[in-house]
Amino acid sequence: MSTQRIASRLTFFGSCLVAVAALCGHCFAVNVYFDGSTSSDFLEATNWTPEHAPGSNAFDVYAIDDGLSSTLSSGSPLVNGLRVGSADKTHSIGDNHFGRLTITSGASLGVFGTNALAIGRENQTYYPVAGDYNQNTVVDAADYIVWRDTLNSTTDLRADGDDSGTIDQPDYAYWRSRFGNVVRGGEIDVTNGSTLNSNGILVGERTKGVLSIDATSTVNIRIWDTTVVPNQFGGTEDIRIGGYGPAYDDFGAEPGLNGNGLVDVRGTLNAKDAYVSEHGSTGEIRLSGTGKVNLNGSLHMDFCGNCVSDPAILALRSSTVSIVGSGGTFAVGLDPDPMVVDPAPPPRDLLAASTTATLSFTADAGGVTPIVVAQNVLPEPSGTAYINGAKLVVNLDAYTSSAPLTLISAPPLQLVGTFGSVRFTGTRTATVNYDVASGKVFLNNFHVGSGLSSSSIVMVPEPASLTLLSVAAMCGSCVFARERRRRQPAFEELRGGL
Repeated sequence: MSTQRIASRLTFFGSCLVAVAALCGHCFAVNVYFDGSTSSDFLEATNWTPEHAPGSNAFDVYAIDDGLSSTLSSGSPLVNGLRVGSADKTHSIGDNHFGRLTITSGASLGVFGTNALAIGRENQTYYPVAGDYNQNTVVDAADYIVWRDTLNSTTDLRADGDDSGTIDQPDYAYWRSRFGNVVRGGEIDVTNGSTLNSNGILVGERTKGVLSIDATSTVNIRIWDTTVVPNQFGGTEDIRIGGYGPAYDDFGAEPGLNGNGLVDVRGTLNAKDAYVSEHGSTGEIRLSGTGKVNLNGSLHMDFCGNCVSDPAILALRSSTVSIVGSGGTFAVGLDPDPMVVDPAPPPRDLLAASTTATLSFTADAGGVTPIVVAQNVLPEPSGTAYINGAKLVVNLDAYTSSAPLTLISAPPLQLVGTFGSVRFTGTRTATVNYDVASGKVFLNNFHVGSGLSSSSIVMVPEPASLTLLSVAAMCGSCVFARERRRRQPAFEELRGGL
Protein backbone atom coordinates (compact mmCIF):
# COMPACT_ATOMS: atom_id res chain seq x y z
CA MET A 1 0.00 0.00 0.00
CA SER A 2 1.45 3.37 -1.02
CA THR A 3 1.03 6.82 0.55
CA GLN A 4 0.79 9.96 -1.52
CA ARG A 5 0.77 13.59 -0.37
CA ILE A 6 -1.76 15.76 -2.15
CA ALA A 7 -0.39 19.27 -2.40
CA SER A 8 -3.51 21.00 -3.65
CA ARG A 9 -6.46 22.29 -1.66
CA LEU A 10 -9.48 20.03 -1.78
CA THR A 11 -12.92 21.57 -2.02
CA PHE A 12 -16.16 19.67 -1.74
CA PHE A 13 -18.69 20.86 -4.29
CA GLY A 14 -22.11 21.50 -2.80
CA SER A 15 -24.39 19.65 -5.13
CA CYS A 16 -26.19 16.39 -5.50
CA LEU A 17 -22.90 14.77 -4.49
CA VAL A 18 -21.41 16.63 -1.51
CA ALA A 19 -21.80 19.64 0.77
CA VAL A 20 -19.24 22.40 0.95
CA ALA A 21 -16.42 21.81 3.43
CA ALA A 22 -12.98 23.42 3.42
CA LEU A 23 -10.10 21.04 3.95
CA CYS A 24 -6.51 21.55 5.01
CA GLY A 25 -3.91 22.73 2.52
CA HIS A 26 -1.70 19.63 2.98
CA CYS A 27 -3.66 16.42 3.44
CA PHE A 28 -2.68 12.80 3.06
CA ALA A 29 -4.51 10.53 0.62
CA VAL A 30 -4.02 6.79 0.82
CA ASN A 31 -4.37 4.33 -2.05
CA VAL A 32 -6.81 1.80 -0.59
CA TYR A 33 -6.76 -1.44 -2.57
CA PHE A 34 -9.62 -3.83 -3.18
CA ASP A 35 -8.54 -7.14 -1.71
CA GLY A 36 -11.53 -9.30 -2.67
CA SER A 37 -10.87 -11.58 0.28
CA THR A 38 -14.47 -12.23 1.29
CA SER A 39 -16.66 -11.21 -1.62
CA SER A 40 -16.84 -8.93 -4.64
CA ASP A 41 -19.20 -6.53 -2.86
CA PHE A 42 -17.93 -2.98 -3.32
CA LEU A 43 -19.23 -2.01 0.13
CA GLU A 44 -17.87 -4.99 2.06
CA ALA A 45 -15.47 -3.38 4.56
CA THR A 46 -13.18 -6.41 4.83
CA ASN A 47 -12.48 -6.22 1.08
CA TRP A 48 -10.44 -3.05 1.55
CA THR A 49 -7.02 -2.32 3.03
CA PRO A 50 -7.10 -0.52 5.38
CA GLU A 51 -10.51 -1.83 6.40
CA HIS A 52 -12.62 1.17 5.55
CA ALA A 53 -15.45 0.58 3.12
CA PRO A 54 -15.75 3.23 0.39
CA GLY A 55 -17.50 6.34 1.57
CA SER A 56 -16.19 6.15 5.11
CA ASN A 57 -13.74 9.00 4.59
CA ALA A 58 -13.11 11.83 2.19
CA PHE A 59 -9.40 11.38 1.52
CA ASP A 60 -8.65 7.90 0.24
CA VAL A 61 -8.20 6.95 -3.40
CA TYR A 62 -9.70 3.49 -3.86
CA ALA A 63 -8.35 0.99 -6.38
CA ILE A 64 -9.54 -2.24 -8.00
CA ASP A 65 -6.55 -4.10 -9.42
CA ASP A 66 -4.73 -7.45 -9.55
CA GLY A 67 -7.30 -9.16 -11.77
CA LEU A 68 -10.14 -8.55 -9.30
CA SER A 69 -13.72 -7.48 -9.90
CA SER A 70 -16.09 -5.57 -7.66
CA THR A 71 -19.84 -4.97 -7.74
CA LEU A 72 -21.81 -2.05 -6.32
CA SER A 73 -25.46 -3.15 -6.14
CA SER A 74 -26.93 -0.85 -3.49
CA GLY A 75 -26.58 2.54 -1.88
CA SER A 76 -24.99 5.80 -3.02
CA PRO A 77 -21.43 5.90 -1.66
CA LEU A 78 -19.14 8.87 -2.27
CA VAL A 79 -15.36 8.58 -2.66
CA ASN A 80 -12.60 11.08 -3.27
CA GLY A 81 -10.91 9.00 -5.96
CA LEU A 82 -11.16 5.64 -7.73
CA ARG A 83 -8.78 3.83 -10.06
CA VAL A 84 -10.06 0.76 -11.85
CA GLY A 85 -7.26 -1.33 -13.29
CA SER A 86 -3.64 -0.43 -12.64
CA ALA A 87 -3.75 1.66 -9.52
CA ASP A 88 0.00 2.13 -9.85
CA LYS A 89 1.61 3.51 -13.02
CA THR A 90 4.35 0.87 -13.15
CA HIS A 91 4.30 -2.89 -12.71
CA SER A 92 6.50 -5.86 -13.47
CA ILE A 93 6.01 -7.70 -16.74
CA GLY A 94 3.50 -10.49 -16.20
CA ASP A 95 1.59 -8.78 -13.39
CA ASN A 96 -2.18 -8.80 -13.76
CA HIS A 97 -3.27 -5.17 -13.82
CA PHE A 98 -6.87 -5.73 -14.86
CA GLY A 99 -9.75 -4.55 -12.67
CA ARG A 100 -13.49 -4.33 -13.22
CA LEU A 101 -16.23 -2.43 -11.44
CA THR A 102 -19.88 -3.22 -12.13
CA ILE A 103 -22.48 -0.73 -10.89
CA THR A 104 -25.91 -2.37 -10.98
CA SER A 105 -29.42 -2.68 -9.48
CA GLY A 106 -30.03 1.07 -9.38
CA ALA A 107 -26.99 1.88 -7.25
CA SER A 108 -25.20 5.24 -7.53
CA LEU A 109 -21.50 6.00 -7.13
CA GLY A 110 -20.07 9.50 -6.75
CA VAL A 111 -16.38 10.37 -7.29
CA PHE A 112 -15.94 14.01 -6.32
CA GLY A 113 -12.15 14.53 -6.50
CA THR A 114 -11.02 16.54 -9.52
CA ASN A 115 -9.72 14.16 -12.22
CA ALA A 116 -9.64 11.41 -9.59
CA LEU A 117 -11.44 8.68 -11.59
CA ALA A 118 -9.22 6.77 -14.00
CA ILE A 119 -9.48 3.48 -15.91
CA GLY A 120 -6.24 1.86 -17.07
CA ARG A 121 -3.07 3.53 -15.77
CA GLU A 122 -0.10 1.22 -16.41
CA ASN A 123 2.47 2.16 -19.02
CA GLN A 124 3.01 -1.19 -20.76
CA THR A 125 1.95 -1.77 -24.33
CA TYR A 126 1.22 -5.45 -23.73
CA TYR A 127 1.29 -7.79 -20.79
CA PRO A 128 0.50 -11.51 -20.88
CA VAL A 129 -2.99 -12.74 -20.09
CA ALA A 130 -3.61 -16.41 -19.39
CA GLY A 131 -4.71 -18.29 -22.52
CA ASP A 132 -3.78 -15.53 -24.98
CA TYR A 133 -1.44 -17.79 -26.96
CA ASN A 134 -1.04 -15.45 -29.95
CA GLN A 135 -0.75 -12.32 -27.77
CA ASN A 136 -3.40 -10.29 -29.60
CA THR A 137 -4.84 -9.07 -26.25
CA VAL A 138 -7.91 -11.35 -26.26
CA VAL A 139 -8.41 -15.06 -25.56
CA ASP A 140 -10.31 -16.15 -28.68
CA ALA A 141 -10.50 -18.77 -31.44
CA ALA A 142 -7.16 -17.64 -32.88
CA ASP A 143 -5.45 -18.99 -29.75
CA TYR A 144 -6.97 -22.43 -30.40
CA ILE A 145 -5.28 -22.41 -33.82
CA VAL A 146 -1.91 -21.75 -32.17
CA TRP A 147 -2.52 -24.68 -29.81
CA ARG A 148 -3.62 -26.97 -32.65
CA ASP A 149 -0.65 -26.09 -34.85
CA THR A 150 1.89 -26.62 -32.05
CA LEU A 151 0.33 -29.74 -30.46
CA ASN A 152 2.95 -32.15 -29.06
CA SER A 153 5.75 -29.62 -29.56
CA THR A 154 8.46 -29.24 -26.94
CA THR A 155 10.19 -26.32 -28.66
CA ASP A 156 7.39 -23.98 -29.74
CA LEU A 157 5.77 -23.34 -26.37
CA ARG A 158 3.52 -20.37 -27.17
CA ALA A 159 0.48 -22.46 -26.19
CA ASP A 160 2.00 -24.05 -23.09
CA GLY A 161 -0.56 -22.63 -20.69
CA ASP A 162 0.30 -24.90 -17.76
CA ASP A 163 4.09 -24.55 -18.22
CA SER A 164 4.60 -28.31 -18.53
CA GLY A 165 7.16 -27.99 -21.32
CA THR A 166 4.93 -29.79 -23.84
CA ILE A 167 1.91 -28.63 -25.83
CA ASP A 168 -0.74 -31.13 -24.82
CA GLN A 169 -4.43 -31.60 -24.02
CA PRO A 170 -4.30 -29.77 -20.66
CA ASP A 171 -3.18 -26.65 -22.57
CA TYR A 172 -6.41 -26.88 -24.58
CA ALA A 173 -8.43 -27.05 -21.34
CA TYR A 174 -6.40 -24.12 -20.00
CA TRP A 175 -7.33 -22.00 -23.07
CA ARG A 176 -10.98 -23.07 -23.09
CA SER A 177 -11.54 -22.17 -19.42
CA ARG A 178 -10.24 -18.65 -20.08
CA PHE A 179 -12.00 -18.01 -23.38
CA GLY A 180 -13.17 -14.39 -23.63
CA ASN A 181 -10.58 -12.90 -21.29
CA VAL A 182 -9.24 -9.58 -22.56
CA VAL A 183 -6.23 -7.41 -21.84
CA ARG A 184 -7.47 -4.09 -20.58
CA GLY A 185 -6.20 -1.83 -17.90
CA GLY A 186 -9.70 -1.66 -16.47
CA GLU A 187 -13.42 -1.60 -17.11
CA ILE A 188 -16.43 0.09 -15.53
CA ASP A 189 -19.86 -1.27 -16.48
CA VAL A 190 -22.86 0.84 -15.48
CA THR A 191 -25.95 -1.35 -15.74
CA ASN A 192 -29.54 -1.96 -14.68
CA GLY A 193 -30.71 1.60 -14.02
CA SER A 194 -27.57 2.72 -12.17
CA THR A 195 -25.69 6.02 -12.09
CA LEU A 196 -22.05 7.10 -12.01
CA ASN A 197 -21.37 10.73 -11.06
CA SER A 198 -17.83 12.05 -11.35
CA ASN A 199 -15.94 15.31 -11.49
CA GLY A 200 -13.88 14.23 -14.50
CA ILE A 201 -12.83 10.81 -15.81
CA LEU A 202 -9.96 9.43 -17.86
CA VAL A 203 -10.74 6.22 -19.78
CA GLY A 204 -7.66 4.40 -21.07
CA GLU A 205 -5.00 6.62 -19.50
CA ARG A 206 -1.86 4.63 -20.41
CA THR A 207 -3.30 1.35 -21.63
CA LYS A 208 -6.74 -0.02 -22.52
CA GLY A 209 -9.80 1.14 -20.61
CA VAL A 210 -13.53 0.74 -21.21
CA LEU A 211 -16.55 2.59 -19.84
CA SER A 212 -19.81 0.84 -20.77
CA ILE A 213 -23.23 2.43 -20.16
CA ASP A 214 -26.23 0.19 -20.77
CA ALA A 215 -29.58 1.41 -22.11
CA THR A 216 -31.05 1.99 -18.63
CA SER A 217 -28.13 3.79 -16.99
CA THR A 218 -26.57 7.25 -16.77
CA VAL A 219 -23.06 8.66 -16.37
CA ASN A 220 -22.71 12.31 -15.36
CA ILE A 221 -19.20 13.75 -15.70
CA ARG A 222 -20.06 17.14 -14.27
CA ILE A 223 -21.38 18.73 -11.11
CA TRP A 224 -24.00 21.50 -11.04
CA ASP A 225 -22.82 23.76 -8.22
CA THR A 226 -25.76 25.21 -6.30
CA THR A 227 -23.52 26.87 -3.70
CA VAL A 228 -22.78 29.86 -5.93
CA VAL A 229 -25.03 32.53 -7.38
CA PRO A 230 -25.84 32.20 -10.19
CA ASN A 231 -25.61 28.41 -10.19
CA GLN A 232 -23.04 27.02 -12.59
CA PHE A 233 -20.98 23.98 -13.42
CA GLY A 234 -17.92 23.58 -11.22
CA GLY A 235 -14.77 21.52 -11.43
CA THR A 236 -13.23 19.87 -14.46
CA GLU A 237 -16.21 17.93 -15.82
CA ASP A 238 -14.26 16.51 -18.77
CA ILE A 239 -14.34 13.00 -20.11
CA ARG A 240 -10.96 12.11 -21.60
CA ILE A 241 -10.97 9.00 -23.77
CA GLY A 242 -7.43 7.85 -24.42
CA GLY A 243 -4.65 9.59 -22.52
CA TYR A 244 -0.93 9.10 -23.13
CA GLY A 245 0.06 7.31 -26.34
CA PRO A 246 3.10 6.61 -28.54
CA ALA A 247 3.26 10.22 -29.74
CA TYR A 248 3.59 11.63 -26.22
CA ASP A 249 6.89 13.53 -26.05
CA ASP A 250 8.35 12.08 -22.86
CA PHE A 251 9.64 8.64 -23.81
CA GLY A 252 12.48 8.66 -21.32
CA ALA A 253 10.21 8.99 -18.28
CA GLU A 254 7.46 6.56 -19.31
CA PRO A 255 8.25 4.23 -22.23
CA GLY A 256 5.63 1.93 -23.73
CA LEU A 257 2.65 4.27 -23.46
CA ASN A 258 -0.41 2.96 -25.28
CA GLY A 259 -3.44 4.91 -24.04
CA ASN A 260 -6.55 3.38 -25.58
CA GLY A 261 -10.04 4.31 -24.39
CA LEU A 262 -13.52 3.21 -25.44
CA VAL A 263 -16.77 4.68 -24.14
CA ASP A 264 -19.70 2.52 -25.25
CA VAL A 265 -22.90 4.54 -24.86
CA ARG A 266 -26.25 2.78 -25.03
CA GLY A 267 -27.71 4.82 -22.16
CA THR A 268 -26.97 8.46 -21.29
CA LEU A 269 -23.63 10.27 -21.04
CA ASN A 270 -23.62 13.87 -19.79
CA ALA A 271 -20.40 15.89 -19.69
CA LYS A 272 -18.96 19.30 -20.41
CA ASP A 273 -16.06 18.58 -22.79
CA ALA A 274 -15.07 15.27 -24.37
CA TYR A 275 -11.45 14.77 -25.43
CA VAL A 276 -11.14 11.79 -27.74
CA SER A 277 -7.38 11.12 -27.77
CA GLU A 278 -5.40 13.63 -25.78
CA HIS A 279 -1.64 12.98 -25.76
CA GLY A 280 -1.10 10.95 -28.92
CA SER A 281 -3.31 8.02 -27.92
CA THR A 282 -6.33 6.16 -29.31
CA GLY A 283 -9.90 6.94 -28.28
CA GLU A 284 -13.43 6.17 -29.38
CA ILE A 285 -16.98 7.14 -28.42
CA ARG A 286 -19.43 4.51 -29.68
CA LEU A 287 -23.14 5.43 -29.70
CA SER A 288 -25.79 2.82 -30.47
CA GLY A 289 -29.42 1.96 -29.83
CA THR A 290 -31.23 4.78 -28.04
CA GLY A 291 -28.04 6.12 -26.46
CA LYS A 292 -27.63 9.81 -25.69
CA VAL A 293 -24.43 11.88 -25.60
CA ASN A 294 -25.03 15.39 -24.25
CA LEU A 295 -21.99 17.68 -24.18
CA ASN A 296 -22.32 21.16 -22.72
CA GLY A 297 -18.91 22.09 -24.14
CA SER A 298 -16.82 20.88 -27.07
CA LEU A 299 -15.97 17.58 -28.69
CA HIS A 300 -12.17 17.62 -29.13
CA MET A 301 -10.88 15.21 -31.78
CA ASP A 302 -7.95 17.18 -33.22
CA PHE A 303 -5.75 17.89 -30.20
CA CYS A 304 -2.39 16.30 -29.35
CA GLY A 305 -0.82 17.83 -26.25
CA ASN A 306 2.93 17.47 -25.65
CA CYS A 307 3.32 15.41 -28.81
CA VAL A 308 6.32 14.73 -31.02
CA SER A 309 6.56 16.35 -34.44
CA ASP A 310 7.40 13.15 -36.33
CA PRO A 311 4.51 12.61 -38.79
CA ALA A 312 4.92 8.83 -38.70
CA ILE A 313 4.48 8.72 -34.93
CA LEU A 314 1.70 11.32 -34.94
CA ALA A 315 -0.18 9.12 -37.42
CA LEU A 316 -0.40 6.41 -34.73
CA ARG A 317 -2.90 8.46 -32.74
CA SER A 318 -6.58 8.32 -33.61
CA SER A 319 -9.86 9.76 -32.41
CA THR A 320 -13.12 8.19 -33.52
CA VAL A 321 -16.82 8.79 -33.05
CA SER A 322 -18.82 5.76 -34.18
CA ILE A 323 -22.59 6.05 -34.50
CA VAL A 324 -24.64 2.93 -35.12
CA GLY A 325 -28.29 3.34 -36.10
CA SER A 326 -30.77 6.19 -35.96
CA GLY A 327 -32.34 5.93 -32.51
CA GLY A 328 -29.88 7.98 -30.47
CA THR A 329 -28.89 11.59 -29.73
CA PHE A 330 -25.45 13.17 -30.06
CA ALA A 331 -25.42 16.83 -28.99
CA VAL A 332 -22.36 19.11 -28.82
CA GLY A 333 -22.48 22.49 -27.06
CA LEU A 334 -25.96 21.96 -25.66
CA ASP A 335 -27.11 24.58 -23.12
CA PRO A 336 -28.00 22.38 -20.12
CA ASP A 337 -30.53 24.82 -18.65
CA PRO A 338 -32.11 27.48 -20.93
CA MET A 339 -33.61 29.16 -17.85
CA VAL A 340 -30.15 29.93 -16.37
CA VAL A 341 -27.49 31.99 -18.15
CA ASP A 342 -24.07 30.43 -17.67
CA PRO A 343 -21.76 33.26 -16.47
CA ALA A 344 -18.70 31.55 -18.00
CA PRO A 345 -19.91 29.38 -20.87
CA PRO A 346 -17.34 27.03 -22.39
CA PRO A 347 -16.51 26.87 -26.11
CA ARG A 348 -19.06 24.61 -27.78
CA ASP A 349 -17.45 23.35 -30.98
CA LEU A 350 -17.00 20.12 -32.90
CA LEU A 351 -13.21 20.13 -33.34
CA ALA A 352 -12.41 17.41 -35.86
CA ALA A 353 -10.02 19.18 -38.25
CA SER A 354 -7.39 16.43 -38.33
CA THR A 355 -6.46 13.55 -40.61
CA THR A 356 -6.45 11.30 -37.52
CA ALA A 357 -10.08 12.14 -36.64
CA THR A 358 -12.74 9.74 -37.95
CA LEU A 359 -16.51 10.12 -37.98
CA SER A 360 -18.15 6.76 -38.66
CA PHE A 361 -21.85 6.22 -39.36
CA THR A 362 -23.54 2.83 -39.74
CA ALA A 363 -27.12 3.23 -40.89
CA ASP A 364 -30.14 1.16 -39.94
CA ALA A 365 -33.45 1.18 -41.81
CA GLY A 366 -34.21 4.62 -40.33
CA GLY A 367 -30.87 6.13 -41.26
CA VAL A 368 -28.28 7.51 -38.82
CA THR A 369 -28.15 9.67 -35.72
CA PRO A 370 -26.58 13.01 -36.71
CA ILE A 371 -23.98 14.87 -34.67
CA VAL A 372 -25.72 18.12 -33.74
CA VAL A 373 -23.78 21.23 -32.79
CA ALA A 374 -26.55 22.93 -30.84
CA GLN A 375 -27.95 26.31 -31.80
CA ASN A 376 -28.55 27.87 -28.41
CA VAL A 377 -30.76 30.82 -27.57
CA LEU A 378 -28.85 34.08 -27.06
CA PRO A 379 -27.06 35.16 -24.92
CA GLU A 380 -25.85 31.55 -24.65
CA PRO A 381 -23.25 31.00 -27.41
CA SER A 382 -23.44 28.33 -30.10
CA GLY A 383 -20.53 26.46 -31.61
CA THR A 384 -18.96 25.63 -34.97
CA ALA A 385 -18.26 22.32 -36.72
CA TYR A 386 -14.65 22.09 -37.94
CA ILE A 387 -14.17 18.97 -40.09
CA ASN A 388 -11.48 19.93 -42.60
CA GLY A 389 -9.25 16.94 -43.38
CA ALA A 390 -11.11 14.44 -41.18
CA LYS A 391 -12.08 10.96 -42.35
CA LEU A 392 -15.69 9.99 -43.03
CA VAL A 393 -16.65 6.31 -43.00
CA VAL A 394 -20.22 5.30 -43.89
CA ASN A 395 -22.15 2.04 -44.23
CA LEU A 396 -25.55 2.48 -45.91
CA ASP A 397 -26.44 -1.13 -46.68
CA ALA A 398 -29.34 -1.25 -44.18
CA TYR A 399 -30.80 2.06 -45.41
CA THR A 400 -33.06 1.45 -48.40
CA SER A 401 -34.78 4.84 -48.55
CA SER A 402 -33.85 7.59 -51.01
CA ALA A 403 -34.47 10.42 -48.52
CA PRO A 404 -31.39 12.55 -47.72
CA LEU A 405 -29.48 11.69 -44.56
CA THR A 406 -27.99 14.40 -42.33
CA LEU A 407 -24.65 13.44 -40.76
CA ILE A 408 -23.69 16.75 -39.12
CA SER A 409 -25.98 19.62 -38.20
CA ALA A 410 -24.38 22.90 -37.08
CA PRO A 411 -25.86 26.39 -36.79
CA PRO A 412 -26.13 28.32 -40.12
CA LEU A 413 -22.74 29.37 -41.55
CA GLN A 414 -20.94 27.44 -38.80
CA LEU A 415 -19.70 24.53 -40.91
CA VAL A 416 -16.02 24.87 -41.79
CA GLY A 417 -14.08 22.60 -44.14
CA THR A 418 -14.71 19.36 -45.98
CA PHE A 419 -13.70 15.78 -45.20
CA GLY A 420 -10.24 14.79 -46.30
CA SER A 421 -11.39 11.30 -47.27
CA VAL A 422 -14.72 9.51 -47.64
CA ARG A 423 -15.13 5.74 -47.60
CA PHE A 424 -18.29 3.65 -48.01
CA THR A 425 -17.74 0.25 -46.42
CA GLY A 426 -20.83 -1.41 -47.91
CA THR A 427 -22.23 -1.73 -51.42
CA ARG A 428 -24.40 1.40 -51.30
CA THR A 429 -22.83 4.79 -51.92
CA ALA A 430 -24.03 8.40 -52.04
CA THR A 431 -23.04 11.98 -52.71
CA VAL A 432 -21.65 13.96 -49.78
CA ASN A 433 -23.04 17.51 -49.66
CA TYR A 434 -21.75 20.45 -47.60
CA ASP A 435 -24.53 23.01 -47.15
CA VAL A 436 -22.71 25.89 -45.49
CA ALA A 437 -25.79 28.12 -45.42
CA SER A 438 -27.70 25.66 -43.24
CA GLY A 439 -24.63 24.24 -41.51
CA LYS A 440 -25.34 20.66 -42.60
CA VAL A 441 -23.40 17.77 -44.07
CA PHE A 442 -25.84 15.39 -45.74
CA LEU A 443 -26.02 12.46 -48.14
CA ASN A 444 -28.23 12.05 -51.21
CA ASN A 445 -28.15 10.43 -54.67
CA PHE A 446 -27.93 6.94 -53.22
CA HIS A 447 -26.93 4.14 -55.53
CA VAL A 448 -25.43 0.68 -55.41
CA GLY A 449 -21.75 0.78 -56.28
CA SER A 450 -18.80 -1.52 -56.07
CA GLY A 451 -16.79 -0.10 -53.19
CA LEU A 452 -16.12 3.35 -54.61
CA SER A 453 -13.05 5.09 -53.24
CA SER A 454 -13.18 8.60 -51.88
CA SER A 455 -11.53 9.98 -54.99
CA SER A 456 -14.47 8.87 -57.14
CA ILE A 457 -17.17 10.27 -54.87
CA VAL A 458 -18.62 13.66 -55.74
CA MET A 459 -18.62 16.07 -52.79
CA VAL A 460 -20.83 19.04 -53.54
CA PRO A 461 -20.65 22.32 -51.58
CA GLU A 462 -24.10 23.88 -51.18
CA PRO A 463 -25.20 26.50 -52.09
CA ALA A 464 -23.49 26.67 -55.48
CA SER A 465 -21.70 29.93 -54.72
CA LEU A 466 -18.19 29.11 -53.48
CA THR A 467 -17.83 32.68 -52.23
CA LEU A 468 -20.07 31.91 -49.28
CA LEU A 469 -18.04 28.80 -48.52
CA SER A 470 -14.77 30.77 -48.59
CA VAL A 471 -16.11 33.56 -46.36
CA ALA A 472 -17.44 31.05 -43.83
CA ALA A 473 -14.13 29.19 -43.82
CA MET A 474 -12.15 32.38 -43.20
CA CYS A 475 -14.48 33.49 -40.39
CA GLY A 476 -14.37 30.04 -38.87
CA SER A 477 -10.58 30.01 -39.01
CA CYS A 478 -10.47 33.21 -36.98
CA VAL A 479 -12.77 31.74 -34.35
CA PHE A 480 -10.77 28.51 -34.42
CA ALA A 481 -7.49 30.35 -33.82
CA ARG A 482 -8.97 32.19 -30.85
CA GLU A 483 -10.30 28.95 -29.46
CA ARG A 484 -6.89 27.29 -29.82
CA ARG A 485 -5.17 30.09 -27.93
CA ARG A 486 -7.80 30.05 -25.21
CA ARG A 487 -7.71 26.34 -24.47
CA GLN A 488 -4.00 25.62 -24.97
CA PRO A 489 -2.77 26.41 -21.42
CA ALA A 490 -5.20 23.99 -19.80
CA PHE A 491 -3.94 21.09 -21.91
CA GLU A 492 -0.32 21.72 -20.99
CA GLU A 493 -1.08 21.17 -17.30
CA LEU A 494 -0.22 17.50 -16.78
CA ARG A 495 -2.16 15.82 -14.01
CA GLY A 496 0.60 14.16 -12.02
CA GLY A 497 -1.82 12.56 -9.58
CA LEU A 498 -3.32 10.29 -12.23
